[in-house]
Amino acid sequence: MTNDMQLALNNLRYNVEASISDQDGVTWGEVYLDNAKPKDWSGKKWSGILSNLKKVGVYKEYADCFGLVLVK
Repeated sequence: MTNDMQLALNNLRYNVEASISDQDGVTWGEVYLDNAKPKDWSGKKWSGILSNLKKVGVYKEYADCFGLVLVK
């Protein structure tokens, strides 16, 4: 995982507003994405990092402005 991916993951986890457990008992945190995006990142960079986090299985798209992050 790159430093940018780790920063994004940390920001997502820090900004969890609610928890959701899936059928397998895995806990995901609901995050308002604008609150988690580093201020100095462009929207394009943020989207790319979220896509990479999705590929490694720690992030899921949830709604227009929200995402789900795997909670430790």
